[in-house]
Amino acid sequence: MATLTTGSPSSTSVVVAASALATDNVAVTVYERSLDSGSTWAAVTPSGLNFTLSGLTPSTAYPAPRLRAKDAAGLASPVLTAQAFTTA
Repeated sequence: MATLTTGSPSSTSVVVAASALATDNVAVTVYERSLDSGSTWAAVTPSGLNFTLSGLTPSTAYPAPRLRAKDAAGLASPVLTAQAFTTA
């Protein structure tokens, strides 16, 4: 089972690490993240199994980041959820 872990945030970014990324018989075309409990999604590019969420506001509490993969058929993977965090 894949998991998502929140790293130590800086003032404007945080790295979340996935234990595995979604794969299936149709290629993943985009990874998306949400920082508002899943109502708004934005594309994010992984670096290996890590995703850097940037453009954050300093000294701000954020809800648990969520991550999902979408494939060429438009199907979304189950959502992975990490821990809530506060930027420095």
